[in-house]
Amino acid sequence: MGERPTRRVAAARGHGGRSDGIVEFPRSIAGVRMALLFRHIANGRVKVSFRSMGEVDVAALANQFGGGGHHRAAGASIDGTMAEVEDKVLGAARIFLGNGGGGSKSA
Repeated sequence: MGERPTRRVAAARGHGGRSDGIVEFPRSIAGVRMALLFRHIANGRVKVSFRSMGEVDVAALANQFGGGGHHRAAGASIDGTMAEVEDKVLGAARIFLGNGGGGSKSA
């Protein structure tokens, strides 16, 4: 059997106890199109890390919140409580995925 999830999560913490690597794990799960990690940073702000597989352009989604990045890896720092930011971003992500995820479609 594979490695226990608790070890995998601990390994993702990387140098200095940072948790950014955790958002990479869902991309290895079959069927996952996008992964989001929400982290309170300070001064009423929440950092959101966006990761994707395939055609989903998470930079386009992050841009809706003043963030940016690359097609498969992006981020944004958003004002609000954790609950407020989660509601906004998850709602936008559902719509975004429902509309094709910003990826280019072949004709």
